[in-house]
Order: sequence, then C-alpha cells, then structure tokens
Amino acid sequence: ASRASSILKLTPAEYALLEFFLLHPNQAFTAETLLSRVWNAPADLSTDTVRSCIKRLRRKLSKQEEEEGGQEDLIETVGRSGYRLNALDQP
Repeated sequence: ASRASSILKLTPAEYALLEFFLLHPNQAFTAETLLSRVWNAPADLSTDTVRSCIKRLRRKLSKQEEEEGGQEDLIETVGRSGYRLNALDQP
C-alpha cells in the first residue's frame, strides 16, 4: 500500500483491515464484526487481535501523516464500540 507516493510497510492483517475500511468508508464496525469479516474469526483469536492491529495501522498511517504535515487520525473510534475510516474530502 502507498500514501502520497510513500510505501507503507503493512503486515497482511494490516493490509486486509485497511482494504476493508477503504471499501466501507465512514461506516463503523465493532471489533467482533471486523474479526469475523476480516480475519474470518478462527477460534483462537479475540477482539484484542483487532484492537492490536488497529493500533499498529493507526501508528503507521499517523507517521505518514506527520511527514505530510497532517494531524487527523484516519481510523476513528466510534462511541467506544466500533471503528471507522474517516474518508477525507477530496478537492
């Protein structure tokens, strides 16, 4: 994946999560829903897996934003029960 001509080094799980969010901009999903739709919920995974992956993905995206001079968090926590990708307004 890339952003503003810079390559983002993502794990397969981070890439799958980002792709899912990009396909569903501004839609909020619970950790349980993300676990079942992105990871296909193997029995040994928990919602902590989702939270951990979101944390890593946010860090990588925010590092890229800092280099571009931006401050907005692209992945937002919604009502402490879900997550969504904030679609940026394009000119």
